[in-house]
Amino acid sequence: MVSQLERLKITMMEQDEILQEEESKKIKYEKENARRKHNYIPFILEMLKIAANKGDLARLYQEAKGRHSGNVGETSAM
Repeated sequence: MVSQLERLKITMMEQDEILQEEESKKIKYEKENARRKHNYIPFILEMLKIAANKGDLARLYQEAKGRHSGNVGETSAM
């Protein structure tokens, strides 16, 4: 009788751990899903406007273009 009770307690503890892990996963997935659904376009456009007003947009574009042209050869080699 005692060993059965101990086994049941152990099983309950294991199931509680599994439940806590699943709840943590659910919270993580909800956050990821919210990020996926969010519309970042207005934010990006505002950042581009700010960079343009500061006069940094052309420089940032050239830097990105330079980084991209350096990566093109690496991806085609794969």
